[in-house]
Amino acid sequence: MAGSATKKRRTLADADEDLRQYQARLAEARNKMILLARENARMKVLLQKYMEKDDSLACASQLSGLPSQSQSQSQSQPPPQPRTLSQDESMAFGDSDLTSADELSFESIGSGSLSQDFGAPTLGHDDFVFDSQLSQLEEVASTTHLEEIMTFLEKQEALDTERLFSAQSEVIELRKSTTVPRVGVGVLIFSPSHPGCVLIGVRKGSHGTGKLALPGGHLEFGESWEECAIREVKEETSKPLHSALPHLVALDLDIANCTLAYTTNDIMEADEKHYITIFMQATISASQVPELTEPDKCEGWIWQDWASLKTPELQARLFLPLQQLTQSSYTVPQ
Repeated sequence: MAGSATKKRRTLADADEDLRQYQARLAEARNKMILLARENARMKVLLQKYMEKDDSLACASQLSGLPSQSQSQSQSQPPPQPRTLSQDESMAFGDSDLTSADELSFESIGSGSLSQDFGAPTLGHDDFVFDSQLSQLEEVASTTHLEEIMTFLEKQEALDTERLFSAQSEVIELRKSTTVPRVGVGVLIFSPSHPGCVLIGVRKGSHGTGKLALPGGHLEFGESWEECAIREVKEETSKPLHSALPHLVALDLDIANCTLAYTTNDIMEADEKHYITIFMQATISASQVPELTEPDKCEGWIWQDWASLKTPELQARLFLPLQQLTQSSYTVPQ
């Protein structure tokens, strides 16, 4: 029967890897935002400099026009003539009054000059307005606030990274403290071509790496023990039918007579794991050949004599659930 493509189950490690990628993308986006803010700050400074130059040129042109206008007004007006006393007025004043008259003339001249100076164009007010405008532009163009924002963002990023590591450490500790036993299913496969032997392989990429173990895996939600055994055997030992090779019809390893064999309670203290392992036993036809379909999880499959697994040499190499099974009262079917 042709093997149907099965969906690979999602593990906690896959979820952790996705979370790591999302966090990396978030950090990259935050860095891009910081770089964009810095570029905007530079552009703002350049724009303010151009505005300052434009305003300074306008102010300079206005100031340069004021003296010429005042000079033309002063040239168009005749100079004030000093007031002279008539003969009668001169006679009316005594010598004692000359001093006061002179003072009056001096005061009138002085007041006239003061009024002339007051009416002349002055740059004090314009200078004040121009300086005020420049100070406002300098305040707007200043990058002090932008630098404060950038510093805040960088500090916030450092705090977020610290919080992330802290949260990850906390999650690890919580996982350790809330670890509960999981259910694993191991499958004892027998073949008439290899009497008294069982199919085993060397584990890779997980706890128990380098140990001899049976085909199997985790019991998924809603599965029966038999369904889990059939699925795991297909995933680990069966290759899907190749459309270019229609004559190969025995690539799918179909197990039969799948029944409960034994259960073990496996506490792996070194790996901080606790499993309840359900062993199922099944048979395959003599023409069926197991294939290595998950080389990242197993180095290869071999048929091993069951009795040899109880020897001290192989006992040290067995995965804990299989080791406990070989030390139990279980016997292979005849």
